[in-house]
Amino acid sequence: MTTKKELEIKLRDHQKECAEKRAAILKEIADLERAASIERLTKKKPSKGLGDTIKKVTNALGVKQCGGCKKRQEKLNRLFPYKEEPKKDK
Repeated sequence: MTTKKELEIKLRDHQKECAEKRAAILKEIADLERAASIERLTKKKPSKGLGDTIKKVTNALGVKQCGGCKKRQEKLNRLFPYKEEPKKDK
């Protein structure tokens, strides 16, 4: 017959094991979300300038764009445009 103390120890061990499994699953979820954010960043059209790049990074971090953000994006794109690479003939 098991004692109350043994059952309490068994319960504590089980809770610890569940907590460790939960932490591992939450880490996997976070890793998948991070990978999905990076994939979304790399699949989108190329940035015209610095404003587009900042928008992509802030969106990946979960920051929503407001009207002022849109104006800053356009201004930064005008001030710091990226050079387009010349297209090569095949």
